[in-house]
Amino acid sequence: MGKYLIAKEFWFDAGHRMYGHDLLKDRGAQLLKGKESILGWQRYKDIHPHGHTFRVKIFLESMNLDAQYMIVDTDKVKRVIKEFMDIYDHAFLIGRDDPIKDKFLDLFKGCRIVVMDSVPTAETIVEEIFNFFDKRFRALLDKEEYPRKFKIAEIQLHTASTAMAIYKPGYNNIKGDE
Repeated sequence: MGKYLIAKEFWFDAGHRMYGHDLLKDRGAQLLKGKESILGWQRYKDIHPHGHTFRVKIFLESMNLDAQYMIVDTDKVKRVIKEFMDIYDHAFLIGRDDPIKDKFLDLFKGCRIVVMDSVPTAETIVEEIFNFFDKRFRALLDKEEYPRKFKIAEIQLHTASTAMAIYKPGYNNIKGDE
């Protein structure tokens, strides 16, 4: 981790659906054991198209400050935020393998739709945001500046006032599923 850390925050509105959502599958399903009959529609609630006002915090870190005594001026970061907003704000995020993707794209032709490589969960959306910013910083800045002089430490995606997903690049202390 760097010696200095700054954060820039912004909001965007977007819709999504998690087409494979089932509360009785995968990690944590045992917490609902015996509740199958009372879950009702909530068992599959996130397969329904819905949306959020997403709050994003991007954390930038560095070991040293620049000649202006900053990691990077956040006004400069606003350029990449604007590019992000031009694509993602008021868009619908849909997974490449979503069974309704082709019909959805046809039905909403001309609308702002982002096709993601994976199911658009909070975890994959926050990774998508990291990849967007990393790619744009690499394209716009000299490689001696980014990621050598400063880099993205983490990105937080708040989906509600009580829930968020965090992406930390290069974090690999947890062993993957076998």
